[in-house]
Amino acid sequence: MQNCFAHKVVWITGASSGIGEALAYAFSEQGARLILSSRHEGELNRVKDNCAGNAGDVFVLPMDITEIPEIEPKTVTAMNHWGGVDYVIHNAGIAARGLVTETCMNVYRKVMETNYFGTVGLTQAVLPFMLRAGKGHFVVVSSIAARLGVPQLSAYGASKLALHAFFDSLRAEIAAKGITVTLAVAGFVNTQIVQHAMNGQGNYPGKDIAAQTDGLPPEVCAARIIRAVRKNKTEVLIGRPEVWGVYIRKMSPKFFGWLIRHHPMRMLSRFLPRVFKR
Repeated sequence: MQNCFAHKVVWITGASSGIGEALAYAFSEQGARLILSSRHEGELNRVKDNCAGNAGDVFVLPMDITEIPEIEPKTVTAMNHWGGVDYVIHNAGIAARGLVTETCMNVYRKVMETNYFGTVGLTQAVLPFMLRAGKGHFVVVSSIAARLGVPQLSAYGASKLALHAFFDSLRAEIAAKGITVTLAVAGFVNTQIVQHAMNGQGNYPGKDIAAQTDGLPPEVCAARIIRAVRKNKTEVLIGRPEVWGVYIRKMSPKFFGWLIRHHPMRMLSRFLPRVFKR
């Protein structure tokens, strides 16, 4: 089968760790030219050094996606480097865990600034270039928390669900213009996102949960995302048993709601193990 990513330009945000890092390695192995972005330039250079192929095929472009005025000039730099971008992988994000009654507005705002407004800002900056080229592909790394009302993930889940609404609207607007949108809805993946998550007061307790550490390896998640992108999928669910919660909720929202309210541990033991554990 012909490698559809050879010599294609792939811009990955949040590329310094986790799923973004795994995607960088996977795309580089398939001959893509990469633009790697995050706030951590040292880590981006480490990822660059570990990518397959020529070092010249990887361009490190540090950026803070929450700095909205920075997005447009960074986009111009990215576009000028190889004359355009074929794929934008929206992977930058932060997490927060806390009960609604214990979560301050600053936490909600910070999560939305990173996960939603930064992603929207970058999309708006890139979109005119894709429209002029008549081609392009946005890939949005979302979360199962956008599809299930998971306790303690109100900030994170809301930010990811907002992305679904935005990109579903965008997809409808640009369907005839040669631009594709893929939503990759990930369940538990063994990354450090939970360790780096804020609590409701904006602190970083550095706690972990077993469901995360027992989740899919990042490289497996990356491989499934790439497979979905190759097939121009509209949306793909990626995970282990937890993804079945989406189908249960879809078939019977009332039953799902009753389960999550009255028998959360039974629900979690099958679909979302130990997510309540602090």
